[in-house]
Amino acid sequence: MTSPLRVLVALALCAIAAGTAGCGNATDVTSAKMDGDVARTYANYLRRQQAAEGLAPAAALAVSARCGRGGRLSASTGAGKDWQCVITAQPRGAPTRARYDVVARATACYTATSPDFGAQTIRTAAGRRVDNPLYQFDGCLPG
Repeated sequence: MTSPLRVLVALALCAIAAGTAGCGNATDVTSAKMDGDVARTYANYLRRQQAAEGLAPAAALAVSARCGRGGRLSASTGAGKDWQCVITAQPRGAPTRARYDVVARATACYTATSPDFGAQTIRTAAGRRVDNPLYQFDGCLPG
């Protein structure tokens, strides 16, 4: 689950970037930008999950995302709570797919949560339970 601290950090990074390159706004939220950023962010969190579980990172990690609004995976724009993304990843062997419900905010930052991804926690290589980084993650679209 996303902690308030993670959301604040994401928003703080967005505010810092706004002084230079800009973080974007609701009109910057497009399917193409969501596709690219969600795939990149998911790949980063997949690597974190693999490391936490003690797995060697995949040499070549193929991740793609197809995002749209209102349950339709078609071209969409703007902030809203009705975005969905289907992410396809192939870390090892056969590709896997996961569906994410996405809330895209007017700041062009988003929170993606997967109702069908699995547990909110995972067991690390050391046997501890930690938050599953792929269950829910945050990101901000480039401006």
